[in-house]
Amino acid sequence: MSYIKQIKQDLEALEQIVTEVSEEIQQLYANYLNILGNSTQKQLILASYQICTQIYPESFLQLSLSQRQTLQQNLRKLGKDIKSKLLNHLQASESPQKDKEAENLNLVEAMIKNLPFVEISKDEENDENLELNLDTATSETWQESSTETANQNQEETDVSLPEEISELNEPAKLELNNPYNLIVWQQRVEKGIKQSLDEISREANQCLQEANIIPSRLPTKIMDVAIGAEEATGGGNKVHHLPNVLNIVVETEKDKKSSQANITQISLLRLRLSEIEFADSLLNMERNKIRNLLKKIQKLKQQYQAKQREYASAEAEAAWRSSWYEE
Repeated sequence: MSYIKQIKQDLEALEQIVTEVSEEIQQLYANYLNILGNSTQKQLILASYQICTQIYPESFLQLSLSQRQTLQQNLRKLGKDIKSKLLNHLQASESPQKDKEAENLNLVEAMIKNLPFVEISKDEENDENLELNLDTATSETWQESSTETANQNQEETDVSLPEEISELNEPAKLELNNPYNLIVWQQRVEKGIKQSLDEISREANQCLQEANIIPSRLPTKIMDVAIGAEEATGGGNKVHHLPNVLNIVVETEKDKKSSQANITQISLLRLRLSEIEFADSLLNMERNKIRNLLKKIQKLKQQYQAKQREYASAEAEAAWRSSWYEE
């Protein structure tokens, strides 16, 4: 058996392992999202209860019985829709792929074969952060410092995925037979989770604002920016210390009789994945299973990249010999 053929068989064996791992991680995510849906539903109602009874009790008491019931029904309806929204992101990752995106991905994989491979010592490998970024969606913030903090955190947790792959415009379908595609798939699922939580938070705040619980003078755009930026800054809940509640300070226009601006603190419902997981031990257990499997995927990625590099070198050597002749 030729050397090149042996390397090719090694790559095919790795791809078979990755395919089996991909089935395992898809099942783990299905279990995780089912539990997350139930837990998020509970946390949504709990956070709404705290906003209505602990933060804005006077506003809630001003509602009539029918208005309270309408608000509660709307919040319950949001909660019932959570699980399906989360699972939809998992299914959307398996929708048909656009031909152009598939070609781009194949080109990137061909380029990866020619990337230089650096052998990692055991000590360096142990020290390496193997945990994949579990929240890769970068939020838009209104402060430059918030963006810098988010970028710094992302650098500390991201897997070393080739830049060309990470910059692809969301391929809709991925063949999960190599670790690069599997990492992209996992990141897309995590991004979808965050998008769902943000969307549900916005809808819940809209319900609370329509019921005059949250002050109606707060523009929707400000609420959206606050919800999107709070995850990146990691703060926003220092006053009431309530989970999934975000406190923001809004500066209003100055009074004609005063030179000082009016400062108003407003509390919003903000579903945060870390707080939801912290409150549910079963959900946290499922997350740990995913983390452990992601470490295995990272090691498979290193092996796969090494074999690709070895295969490219072997082909180049064969091509050199085939074209060389003595003068």
